[in-house]
Amino acid sequence: MKLRWTRVNAIKQPGRYGDSLGLYLNVAPGGSKNWIQRTIIEGKRRDIGLGGYPTVSLAEARENARENRAAVAGGRNPLSERVPPLGTIPTFEETARSTHATLRGKWRPAGHSEGWLRTLSYQVFPEKGIDQSMRYPASTFSTFLFLCSVPSRKRPGDFGNESGQHSNGHSPTIT
Repeated sequence: MKLRWTRVNAIKQPGRYGDSLGLYLNVAPGGSKNWIQRTIIEGKRRDIGLGGYPTVSLAEARENARENRAAVAGGRNPLSERVPPLGTIPTFEETARSTHATLRGKWRPAGHSEGWLRTLSYQVFPEKGIDQSMRYPASTFSTFLFLCSVPSRKRPGDFGNESGQHSNGHSPTIT
């Protein structure tokens, strides 16, 4: 039995409510609602998220589900079509330089800003040893970027004396 707009609005009980041809309204325990399409792609059952209700209406969810069914019938994978091509994902170097530009004025002492970028330039960026043909998405290095841009306690292997300060008496921090 197909869902109606009034029924979609009225549903409060958590669960999955079928419309037709693999389209479901998923109601979470907190009351949020989203559309899911269940289909078979390349021999495997897949659930495709179509968006949240009411942002995506019942009519829009049905249209999106119809387009996905047509793509699968044509031998295409609608899930892989959603992934942006690798060329649009910024490289680690692009992201690091952007992060550096954002945090540049917050480093104390000021020289640590340039030292951070210089270290990356010599040891990490592609022109210093990583094959130019390889592009690494920034998400690969998110933990590294986080650790490089947040002040932390001294870790084993850090440079400096026991107080955590460098020989010049300054601690590298971001304010």
